[in-house]
Amino acid sequence: MKSFDVSVYLVTDNSLTAGRDIFDIVELACAAGVTLVQYRDKANDRAEFVARAKRVVEICHRHGVVCLINDRADTVQECGADGLHIGQDDMPMTEARRLVGNDAIIGVSIAAWDQAQRAQEDGADYIATSGVFHTDTKKDLAGVFGLEGVRRFTKDITVPTVAIGGINADNTPEVIAAGVDGVAVVTAITMATDIPAAVQALRDAVAWGKAQR
Repeated sequence: MKSFDVSVYLVTDNSLTAGRDIFDIVELACAAGVTLVQYRDKANDRAEFVARAKRVVEICHRHGVVCLINDRADTVQECGADGLHIGQDDMPMTEARRLVGNDAIIGVSIAAWDQAQRAQEDGADYIATSGVFHTDTKKDLAGVFGLEGVRRFTKDITVPTVAIGGINADNTPEVIAAGVDGVAVVTAITMATDIPAAVQALRDAVAWGKAQR
């Protein structure tokens, strides 16, 4: 069994740091208790991406936190990452598995129920909704799931599930109570004035939501 926890899932964004170094953000977040980090970087070329990703992986592993690479399957092994996260427009799940191997964790973002079913059938290790609420960090969403959509999404999915899109500590309890196993956030951590406090607030919110089920 692969060991990972999607409860409090940080997605990095080099443009949303409140002027801070992304590595400092990851360091603080990992020390405070995020359970998984996805390194997302669409701006840099491959060489710079790999160099930066290796630093993020090192920070995560020093704190015992799983680190995934966003999109770039060809860099996962080189960076020493634990796996990959892909969207519907990146590559087929089966191709991703061929590239990163059976031991790697692969997560898939979905925007429709049939995509969730297909991702599970193809062997995704976890599935993330792509748009629970509106969010400025994802401009290409066709729509949002809402809480009722989350309930339907999780009903017949047996792998871990993650909610992403407009998530913060205030709405996390109701999202978790709707059935997902964890929440993925960007700005709720990366733009927070006090990162350790923001992480703790999310951890508390996840625990509260699970207690309401």
